[in-house]
Amino acid sequence: MVTKLISAILTALSFSAVYTFMDGRERTVESVFLYDFTYSFYMGSMVLFFFLACIGIPLSVLADYLIARIGLRIKRQRKRNSLMSLPIYTLIGVLFGLIFLTFQPRVTISIASQNILFFVSTGAVFAIYQWLLRSLFSFK
Repeated sequence: MVTKLISAILTALSFSAVYTFMDGRERTVESVFLYDFTYSFYMGSMVLFFFLACIGIPLSVLADYLIARIGLRIKRQRKRNSLMSLPIYTLIGVLFGLIFLTFQPRVTISIASQNILFFVSTGAVFAIYQWLLRSLFSFK
């Protein structure tokens, strides 16, 4: 569980940094709602961490349960589970992205594909951070 919590923090920080940097390049001085980088970074990090803590961690527990159930039949379970977690986490990202789109009925195709890509990449980065933390430290 410690691995999942630290992975959620690292995922939130990295996505917030990337999207805040990308959003900051498009701003002009004439913009009325101009927030500085630190405010946008901290608020984005907190929102993403709350999202990952409330929804991402329970879904990752479900994904780990599914991997463990599938992995019981495989002899090299430790190595195979690491390889199986990335596709399952991205699949959960696709499903959650599609569910998220049902709450936004008037969305264009490009915005919908960006939202789904965001959830897929969030699931993949979360799985990668979790794999790195498990391989570097002896967390369970």
